[in-house]
This record gives sequence, structure tokens and C-alpha cells, in this order.
Amino acid sequence: MTRDWISLAQSIASLSDYPKKGRRTGCIIVKKGRAISVGWNKEKNRLAVKERTVHSEIDALNRANGNAKGSTAYIFRMKGGLSRPCMFCFYALRMAGIRRVVCEDEYGEIEKREI
Repeated sequence: MTRDWISLAQSIASLSDYPKKGRRTGCIIVKKGRAISVGWNKEKNRLAVKERTVHSEIDALNRANGNAKGSTAYIFRMKGGLSRPCMFCFYALRMAGIRRVVCEDEYGEIEKREI
């Protein structure tokens, strides 16, 4: 089942409008075997905020509307960067009550972490 959720996260990553195509990321939050939220990284309006990118994990948490407690986050990164969430995203996932993070990079390496 892990491979199916990772494959879906990979498909979600392709929705990204991030200008560096190689760094597209998708995240799916799964609770009790059902997807409750998805997110992908995107570029914000450069004039509106200092941070230019919305990370896929934060996008998925925002769409979960506070219902992520006890769930698993599946994350796929297309190229470059970390295969796991950055420190900010990891903390946000933890504070939202995510219990497990499963990540895969473009080389097929899967990392699972209980948080």
C-alpha cells in the first residue's frame, strides 16, 4: 500500500508550478486508509510575502482543515533537495499530529519515520 500512496504523491508533484521543474514535490495525508488531503509546492506572489514557496507539506496541512491528527504523510520529491521534509515542515507535521512520514526520492529510496 505504501507504494500506491507514494505513486499518488508523485502524480500530485506534477501539478506543481514551481519554476525549477526538478524540485517539484507532492504530499498526500492518509488517515485510516483514506486520503484526507493533498498538496504540492507552488510559488507565491513575490510581492505579497517574503517566503516565495509554499511547501507541499504545508499546502496539504492547510487543506486538511485540522483533521490530520493520527495520520501518515506520504511525500515524493522529483529531483534535488532533501528527500525528507525540511525542519519547518517536519515541525508543522508534528504539531498537526501526523504520526508517520514516508518519503521517496526520484531514485526510489524510501525513508519511513515515526514522529
